Amino acid sequence: MISIPDEIGNLSGLITVELHLNDIEGSIPTRMKELMNLQQLDLRGNRLDCSISDEFCQLKNLGWLALSNNKIHGLVPTCLGNLTSLRYLDLGSNNLTSRLPSALWSLKDILELDLSSNALIGSIPPQIQNLRAITKLNPSRNKIAGNIPDRIGSLLSLQFLDLSLNFITGMIPKSMETLIDLRYLNVSHNKLRGEIPDGGLSKNLTGQSFMMNDALCGRNPSLQIQPCVNQISQQRSNLVEMHIAYTPRLNIMIDVTSGLEYLHEGYSSPIVHCDLKPSNVLLDEDMVAHVSDFGISKLLDSGQSKTKTKTLATIGYIAPEYDQKELCLQKEMFIALGLR
Repeated sequence: MISIPDEIGNLSGLITVELHLNDIEGSIPTRMKELMNLQQLDLRGNRLDCSISDEFCQLKNLGWLALSNNKIHGLVPTCLGNLTSLRYLDLGSNNLTSRLPSALWSLKDILELDLSSNALIGSIPPQIQNLRAITKLNPSRNKIAGNIPDRIGSLLSLQFLDLSLNFITGMIPKSMETLIDLRYLNVSHNKLRGEIPDGGLSKNLTGQSFMMNDALCGRNPSLQIQPCVNQISQQRSNLVEMHIAYTPRLNIMIDVTSGLEYLHEGYSSPIVHCDLKPSNVLLDEDMVAHVSDFGISKLLDSGQSKTKTKTLATIGYIAPEYDQKELCLQKEMFIALGLR
């Protein structure tokens, strides 16, 4: 069995220890704490079966700590938050079972933090905003719950964010639109809901970033995400407006004038509408125009072409050509429609 000897503590001048991918078994020697000048410790890809000792926290100059892909178990020491020189911390692919240590969110100068593929619980707190220099954050494949804090939008240096395969709920904060340097985002396999922010967040992303969040919706068709309900309504509204805009207006005018001609000439007693306006012209499914609202229409005696009335239009509206008049004429019905 290959193991790290206790005598490593005698090498007090060591700055870097790189022992990754060596099938090292056992535990990390407690005498490692004596390497006060140590800046980089890389033990990735071994078979270490132990917990992370609080004694690591005595290595005040440690800037790089990589323990991923081992069998390390137990708690993440809260005292790691005191290692203010840390720039890179990789604890991924182990068997850690503690809550997310709040002390980690005080590492204001850390650049990369990887906690992926463990069994960590808890939630991401608003204090995440303290990681002002971070470029990579990966707590994926854990048991993290709760919401994505709105203050994550203050991490302006963030380029890589993986929150996938957790139990995160709530909405994706709109504040994430400010993360203009974000190149990779994965929030798939959670319980997120609501609309994906339509700003720069979704510009360089694909649907895989958001998959398996059944209650998510969005506006960007390239994401292959279901559209939001209000978006569907707007699309239908736009479709109706498009049909109206491009239907030959002449056909609508012909339908209306044909209806008026029938009112004026089709009976022995002509009928004058007296309130013809666009809102009283209805279009059916075949885009055929129909004149409606005869509430103030007038009957003319045979031979009459005008009549007096005290009611010139519906409440709240009066056509300008009727202003200061009491006359309701057949010809003015065409003026109200815009056929001058």
